[in-house]
Amino acid sequence: MIKKKIVITLKSDLCVGSGYSFAGVIDSDSCYDELGLPFIPARRIKGCLREIGEMLDIPNLDAIFGKSGKSSLKDDETKFSIHDAKIKDYKKISEEIASSIYKKELTPEDILTQYSRVKAQTGIDMNGVSDNNSLRFTRVINHYDPLSDSHAELIFEAPIEISEAGINSELETIVKGLRHIGMNRNRGLGNVTCILTDMEADDNATISIKDKSVEKKVVKLSYTIRTESPLMISKNNDSETENYISGQMVLGFFASKYLYDNKADEIFDNIFLKNVVRFSPLYPSDNTGFIYYPAPSNICKLKKSGYIVNTSVSFPSENEEWEKNPRKGNQPKKLKGKFIREENGKIAINEVDTEIIFHNRHESKGIEKKLYSESAICAGQFFSGSIIGPYEYIDILKDILKKHSITFGKSRKTQYGKCSLVSAEINDLSPNSILTYDKGARILVSLRSDALFMDECGYTVRTDSVREAIKRALGIKENKESDIYTEIEVKELTGYYGVWNLKRQSIPCVCAGSTFEYELSENCTIDPSSVVGEKNGEGFGIIDITVNNGEWVICEKAGNAMETIASTESDAIKPIILAKKIEYFKAKIMQHIIKFDVSTLNTSTIGKFMLMLEEAVNASAKGCFNEETENKNKSVVVRELERRIDSIKTTKKRDVLEIYEKYYKKIFDSLDEEEKKCFESFDDDIKEGLRIFALKKSLVMMKYKSKEAKK
Repeated sequence: MIKKKIVITLKSDLCVGSGYSFAGVIDSDSCYDELGLPFIPARRIKGCLREIGEMLDIPNLDAIFGKSGKSSLKDDETKFSIHDAKIKDYKKISEEIASSIYKKELTPEDILTQYSRVKAQTGIDMNGVSDNNSLRFTRVINHYDPLSDSHAELIFEAPIEISEAGINSELETIVKGLRHIGMNRNRGLGNVTCILTDMEADDNATISIKDKSVEKKVVKLSYTIRTESPLMISKNNDSETENYISGQMVLGFFASKYLYDNKADEIFDNIFLKNVVRFSPLYPSDNTGFIYYPAPSNICKLKKSGYIVNTSVSFPSENEEWEKNPRKGNQPKKLKGKFIREENGKIAINEVDTEIIFHNRHESKGIEKKLYSESAICAGQFFSGSIIGPYEYIDILKDILKKHSITFGKSRKTQYGKCSLVSAEINDLSPNSILTYDKGARILVSLRSDALFMDECGYTVRTDSVREAIKRALGIKENKESDIYTEIEVKELTGYYGVWNLKRQSIPCVCAGSTFEYELSENCTIDPSSVVGEKNGEGFGIIDITVNNGEWVICEKAGNAMETIASTESDAIKPIILAKKIEYFKAKIMQHIIKFDVSTLNTSTIGKFMLMLEEAVNASAKGCFNEETENKNKSVVVRELERRIDSIKTTKKRDVLEIYEKYYKKIFDSLDEEEKKCFESFDDDIKEGLRIFALKKSLVMMKYKSKEAKK
């Protein structure tokens, strides 16, 4: 696998349409991520590259880019994978934004404002007059990098992996030929230069997988990944995504990478076909690897008070406090589709962020033109899971995790599915964690993953058959005469054989979160790592066991999932933070000016004062100022403005000086200590710019209020 990157340098403003619009504000929006940083979607780049290949008459384009549609033939697959083009040093910038001490104040809109602006345009008729209803607003990415002191052109980098070295020269020629990307290419937007260059060392190579195993027998590999691009995880509905990565998909990833390096041998059969190794699903987690599991069906949230309750016990009496009482509209609501984690008696809830992505399929070679949308798991989220098996097999999987790029889901060779390894650790599977439950105890067995069960008729989801299968697997003896809680949810499990281009057989499946209560008729010991049902190697049948203590309220209110990120001073994003501070002081200025009373100056004098200020600023910019002016410690603008004010011969000179003193020299005297400290940290040019801004805006407000007073 040859790792390279496409370096895209902007030669003009750029609009890579996202398909979104905001009525009355923006008609065509550009692509940007959850932080507000712009990017170029990989599908857009690949489509433009193929278009260039056709223009240059490159032979065997299908061998390079693959054939559209589903195909079972390896020769029809694309020979390279490409991911979104992010701004240069994206990882460093995004990490600084996340860890900045200003992260609460620094919104995505603030960051996007530095990288983009909104342009307006209209259609023109034959007479040179704008057409009615033709005004359109487009967000464009700025030509120059806002973080560069030298006003360097903005650069994007798209990682690319080439599976066959033979296409390298053709691909390099095609990349060099790419000169335009995005909307309005024939109207001055989207001019770029592109080169194909070597990729730096893979980030995965810097991750140390800690091997803490002592016995080197049955071990557990725990690992955490971060989504670097959106993930589309197949569901029964092709346009929707799952909110986790299934064990089957994890197994498929490792199997494909093993076959890339080796042949299908006995080791392959043991790891991937005979359930010797168990691959768990990847569930959402925080950046330290604490996992959130599917919420059990008995754990609900009261609609009004937000209390977390256990619905496997009887409802409390009507005399119970209203916060805990499920009556009068405070009904318990299921946490369907959410993930939870219990810690220190409290429950934190995590909901995976998803987004809707629009695509436009162009008409070509009999393929119908179509605008369609798909949902995807957002980038920048963490998922964790584990692999359990003999040490010699886990050691092989560990090397795969370090050596290969991690991708999951659909379109993982173009735009989607890219992940990075955050941490990994190998530990012995401790035999000392066996749990003992006393006779008469009520235990709740909840499924942490989907489960498949069989009876004499085949796969089944019948409640009694499922309960019996769980009892046999765990060695439970129960008192059948007692009233017990059972809540089961089922679905149809489908899939797809890419090798044969065929759908899998549909199988009835018990959903994760289904919960079964048992009252023990004798003492019972259970290994918490036990699994139930069939196909455990593919991540099915993982369980969690808790004692049902009979309490209605589990905790008062649920917390939210939080990442553990230390706040630091930011270096790379200093220009963005500086711009945010300047905007803050401009807002303070406007708050002060808006309270201004009607001036004693007439509109004519105000207009002359505004002209003086404009001339002083222009003289400073052009270097056309009076060198003989005294007080050279003052800035050029101040010297030129004071010289012009001093030339006023009428009685209005005193009023002009008063306004100058109030809105230029003393405008920031009312700041508190923290604000003054921040203002004094600015360079002299920024301070002067803010004072000039204050004076200009105050004059505009005076002129407006003077006109209003005459009406």
